[in-house]
Amino acid sequence: AARRRDIPRAVLVDPSAGVSPSATIGAGTLVMPNATINAEAVIGRAGLINSAAIVEHGARADEGAHLAPGACLTGAAVVGARVMIGARATVLPGIRVGPDAVVTEHVPQGAVVAGVPARPIRGMAPIRAVI
Repeated sequence: AARRRDIPRAVLVDPSAGVSPSATIGAGTLVMPNATINAEAVIGRAGLINSAAIVEHGARADEGAHLAPGACLTGAAVVGARVMIGARATVLPGIRVGPDAVVTEHVPQGAVVAGVPARPIRGMAPIRAVI
């Protein structure tokens, strides 16, 4: 009889999710509806890419990382093991969020945070659509 640890863990991808053929997804990862995983993106084992989350080209989410609904890892961003990126949050190109990183306080809308623990360093002007 196979022992529990010998049973391979499946990757589950919702049919509405878009996954590039060049993306790598680790065992035990769940990709939810309308999520997008683009070219050369890497998702570690036991990850959760939630509804409408986006992992752009060359971005990486390490083992156990969780992207909440609508979160976005832009090109070459790296999220360490066991890190959760909140709903609709964006990690900018080339930024690394280390393993087990924690933001200990609320981050105001439009704020830019940095440091360990993360602290607001400046605000951003709201983005306005021009139609």
